[in-house]
Formats: sequence, C-alpha cells, structure tokens
Amino acid sequence: MACSYLGMLALATAFSAAIGVAPPLFAAAPGSSPAGQTAGPIEIVSDRLFVQNVEKWADFLGSVRLTRGDLIMTSEKLRIYYEGDLLNPAAGSSPLDAIRKLVATGRVHIVSGTYVADAEEADYDPAADRLVLTGRPASVTSAGNTLTGSRIVLHRTEGKAEAEGGPAGKVRARFHAEAGEERKKTSAGAKSPGN
Repeated sequence: MACSYLGMLALATAFSAAIGVAPPLFAAAPGSSPAGQTAGPIEIVSDRLFVQNVEKWADFLGSVRLTRGDLIMTSEKLRIYYEGDLLNPAAGSSPLDAIRKLVATGRVHIVSGTYVADAEEADYDPAADRLVLTGRPASVTSAGNTLTGSRIVLHRTEGKAEAEGGPAGKVRARFHAEAGEERKKTSAGAKSPGN
C-alpha cells in the first residue's frame, strides 16, 4: 500500500526526533547534534596500514577503529582519500585538513551519542560531518526505535537524516513507546467515558 507524502513526513519527523536529528525539510532542534561533538582530531587504529601517496589514498586494514569526538566507527577496512602530502602537510596546515573522505567497508558498526548504526559500507565526510550508510540494509537505532534502508544519510552537524529504499526493500521505521508512556495510554483509555 502506498504511503502518502504527509504520512512519510510524519514518520520521518517522529524517527528524527527519536534519534536526535531533524528530518531533511526541518531545521535542527537545539542540541540535536552540536558541531563540537565530532570536532577535533581523528584517531585510527588498525592491524596494518598501506599508503599510496602518488594516488592520494591510505588503507587501514584489519580490526579498524576510528574515533573522533563522540563518533566511534569500527570496520574491516578503512580507506582515506586526501589531497597534498598526508605525512608531510604544508606549513600552517594539519593532516586533518588534507582528508577529503573516509570509506569504511565490511561489518561497519558506529556508536555516536544517542544512536547506533550498522552497514556494509559507510562514507564519512569529516568537513561536513556527514555519514552515508549503505548495504545490508543499513540501520540506525536509538532508544529502541529503528530505521532501515538501502541508503541512510546522517547530516550530523545540521541535524538532518534521510533514508532511501532500494532493490533489497523499502525504507522501514519501527517506533517503540517508552514503558511509562504505554502505561499512561492504558490508564487514560480505562478512565475514558463509555468504558
């Protein structure tokens, strides 16, 4: 059954509020994902490192763990794309300034503040603080609420989220009421006239 645009918008709004980000058409709520949470250095730990300075990429292989502020991402492989010389940056700049994109592949697991995400691949743009999750399908879970899709984009600094379906299926959102809220609804229903 087709879902109306307003129905999809209501679902996106509810889920975005649950994971602490606003849907694409709305401004970020105060405190949704402040820029400072992922500001600062990127630290990467892995079993091996291979740098191709001519082609401007570096591969971290085996038990990879990336940390930046409240963002922790683990994967089997992480490739960094950069400009300039990553190992010897120009005067007045840091290696972080040279990094353009990070691509994690293989059992990607992300923990960040109020949510947990899983995907086969995650593209991370550190300048925009944007994550693009794909595969499996990708999923984001917060406070028992879950969003799955073939592609999920988290604009962390802006407080926005987008999800798309694909060949593997449609976008799915599952919402759970907190235990206290469920009791309130049950009690209100029992006290209503006519019961």
